[in-house]
Amino acid sequence: MTITYPKAFSIELNDVIEPDEAYEFSLQNKLHDKKAFKCSERCGFLLTLTNFGNKNYIHAPHFTPGKREQIHTNCDLMVRRKERRDLAPSEKNRVFTRDKSNIKVDMDFTKGLLSKIASGTHKTSSETGVVNTKLKQTKSKKKSHSTEKSETDTVLKSLKKLIDYYHDFKEGELLTFSDMSNNPLNLDQIFTELSPNFEIKDNSPKIYFGLATVVFRDDVKRPYFNIKFKNEVSFENVLGRPSKNINEADANVQGSKNKVNRLKRFAKSKEEFLLYYFGGFKIHSYNENFYINFDKDYGEEIKYIFIP
Repeated sequence: MTITYPKAFSIELNDVIEPDEAYEFSLQNKLHDKKAFKCSERCGFLLTLTNFGNKNYIHAPHFTPGKREQIHTNCDLMVRRKERRDLAPSEKNRVFTRDKSNIKVDMDFTKGLLSKIASGTHKTSSETGVVNTKLKQTKSKKKSHSTEKSETDTVLKSLKKLIDYYHDFKEGELLTFSDMSNNPLNLDQIFTELSPNFEIKDNSPKIYFGLATVVFRDDVKRPYFNIKFKNEVSFENVLGRPSKNINEADANVQGSKNKVNRLKRFAKSKEEFLLYYFGGFKIHSYNENFYINFDKDYGEEIKYIFIP
């Protein structure tokens, strides 16, 4: 998985800079070396600007690690994240439990479900202080032995958090991952990039990611989004771009408003965007044509996608 950085320290300019600005400076010859970037001023983790000086790029300019087998040193970013972990109380809910450097994930990677528990009900726990759907955390010396349940929006947040923690792990944080039975999870096998001509041989549920596009059809009785990964992949002898139609009415569920609004903006601007999808695929035929579709039922798809 290629990790991108929203900002970098320019060795040539001696200042922090964003990728779009660095790209413009490369065209103006104000920057001369695509590898002259670091994670921060003090950190020696080298970064590279993609599309440096390239006027006809396809993917938007972004910073990526400059070489393999690097570690963050004297890194303000890593220090701040460690301080947040040390100060934060242990987080527990039905989606994951975070205890120091271990992330315990309650997601079913066999069936492709965000939670082993069906739609939860409101519950207050003396251990976690769950007082509403936002799962506010409070400290308590008492322990509850009852089964904990929570609202659907915690499932959505957990997918985002799992992605965030995986990025932290790939950036050098000392994190381990396990399922609820304490079996180790190898997220490098779970996170799968849909690169050009990638062949999906194992259709077990994974977190697939890649650039995507979306079209919004509001000139029909039931407006819908057609969301589609950019790269063609092969699956069950079909070559195509994995896609799914998402009805706007079905997508307006609790916790999904921001996703719907972002999809509308991307549809209007026709921008490509990074998409994460948790699940598998299935083949759909229409008018003698075959398509690779997300395997989620209508009304469920919005819960299983994430847009950074």
